[in-house]
Amino acid sequence: MEDVHGGEPWNDRKAIGSGESVATSSSSDAILDSNGAPLEKLKTLLDVRGAVFMASFLIQPLLLHLSSSAQTESCRTLLEDMEALRSDKDDILAQAIWNAMQEVTAAILADDGNHDSWDTPQGSSAGIHKVTRSIERYIRLLEINYRSVDQIVRKAADCGTYVPKTCSTNPFTSMITEMVSCLEEKLAKMSESFPNTSLGLLFLINNLHSLWQQLHPVYDTKFNMSVLTRKIEDYIDKYLQEAWAPVLARLHSSSPSTLQFGRKHFPLSKFESEFRKTHNDQKLWKVPDPELRKRLRKAITDKVASGFTNFLEENTVSTRGSTITPQEVEDMLQELFEG
Repeated sequence: MEDVHGGEPWNDRKAIGSGESVATSSSSDAILDSNGAPLEKLKTLLDVRGAVFMASFLIQPLLLHLSSSAQTESCRTLLEDMEALRSDKDDILAQAIWNAMQEVTAAILADDGNHDSWDTPQGSSAGIHKVTRSIERYIRLLEINYRSVDQIVRKAADCGTYVPKTCSTNPFTSMITEMVSCLEEKLAKMSESFPNTSLGLLFLINNLHSLWQQLHPVYDTKFNMSVLTRKIEDYIDKYLQEAWAPVLARLHSSSPSTLQFGRKHFPLSKFESEFRKTHNDQKLWKVPDPELRKRLRKAITDKVASGFTNFLEENTVSTRGSTITPQEVEDMLQELFEG
């Protein structure tokens, strides 16, 4: 995996509370388990840095007040010593946080073949993958600590430890963009392993929409959300074409086909047969988000039910062989994606 943070720590200091430098992990098990060890370590380091800053913020006014007393020189010396200590410890903390960020990213996105983090979900599961959930938790933590993390990433970029791939944005935004792009590539590769192409596309839609929901409220002005939005729309269009265009195509058979025993299969009965088959296949597929579920149902209804209705209105054909109506088609489509 290419490290989206890139490079080594900006100096050779050891991480706080450990006997060795924080190293990137080759397994995502820790971040993906219920304990989320690397992510918890990062959270702890960020909390400690915040506490150190707050302590310094609270103590300095007191020392400044004391410096006006008779013990001016001793107070000034104490203030300078404490500020030097705070600055030194803050630099160590900042490096430890950067190292921990590298560890978390590697743990989430690594694909070294030694674990099952990127295994394709079994059966008809097109839900949110655990790696997507891990990325979302990571992004939330970074956003909560944006001021501190942004400062650290900028320093890494200034030192050459991290080289942003997007020069038109700040280093923090570039880092998020690269991480999202890496996740999307891996999800797209995973979707190709699904036994059903439509299910693979639905898997991509579910996961990218979930990521969009996480990014949209806080990153809309920092992150180019329009790119992610267009990709979701493109995958929806591909899904409709793959799953439902063949259903409508059954309406446009030029002539009835002869089946075994001399029975005829007319366009409407072909349509109904294909529709019921597709409906039954996808009825138990899962779309967790209610708004996305509603959006997909509407898109399918606009394509299939409307196409069916228009066909009936524009063609004086017999309904021979068909027992389904446009309203029944619409009603059945509302049953999709409940899981």
